[in-house]
This record gives sequence, C-alpha cells and structure tokens, in this order.
Amino acid sequence: MKKILLIFLLFPAVTFSQKKIETKLNNIDISYEIFKKGSNDKKDTYSIYIQYTNNTGMDIYYSEVKRDENDVWRHFGTVSVSNTKGIFSGKGGILTGDRTKLKLHTGEAIYKIAKGKTYTSESSFTVEKGIEPLIIIKNGPVSLTTEIKDFID
Repeated sequence: MKKILLIFLLFPAVTFSQKKIETKLNNIDISYEIFKKGSNDKKDTYSIYIQYTNNTGMDIYYSEVKRDENDVWRHFGTVSVSNTKGIFSGKGGILTGDRTKLKLHTGEAIYKIAKGKTYTSESSFTVEKGIEPLIIIKNGPVSLTTEIKDFID
C-alpha cells in the first residue's frame, strides 16, 4: 500500500502530450501541443498551447475587420478544435498581432505581427471520451501586408 501511495505522490498529474505539430500560415510559423488534463465518464479535457512567430524578417500588418457594430475581428487566423463537446467548451485560440496606434480613415485599428516576435495562446476544451481532438488552422478575414503604406490612401 505504501508503494502505491508513493507512486501517486511522485506522479500526481500524469498527462497525455500529443507530439508538437508545426506548420505555416501566411508565412508565419505556428506550432501547437495538446495535453490531456483529465476525463470523466462522458468527456476528456485537454489544454492546447499555441505558439506563433513571424520569421519573415519583416513586420507584417493588417487591419481589423468590422462585420457590424458589435462584431469586430482582430485576428489573422485561428487554431480551432472542430469536435469540441459542450456549449461552454473552449474552441482553441485566435492568432492576433499587436495593436498599433494607427487607424484607417474609417476607424479600424491596424495590427502588427512583429518580426522575430513569438506570441502564445493557451486554452482548454473537451471532446467526447476516447475521441482524438481534430485541430484546424485557418486564415482570418484580414489581408496581410509588409508595407504600412498599403493602409494610406
């Protein structure tokens, strides 16, 4: 009994780690890792750690997109989990640059993905017990450019 207790004390949080997946989106290096945090009778709970770096050698710019007054998209891409379970389950992460002080003449903010800078995002989600999470990486609704002058009329 003491040996079993000692094992649990030495390894209290055993987690599953999927291998690190690396890809590119708009020439920005993206990687993610998934860690299983726990499970119950119906679902498995995971954390996803997302890291993205602009290794193009140039700053990249984009402007936010106003779909309507209450819906503004400030990201250039998403890393989503397509088979999450539950309405309050996380969905992955959004890929966002740094907001600059510049704005378009229509009021939309301009964002910069700084050259050489690494950004991170982490969230939790659940899937049906025993089912592998399905990860999808997509472009956001913005156009990227390396020229800030592209935003000047």
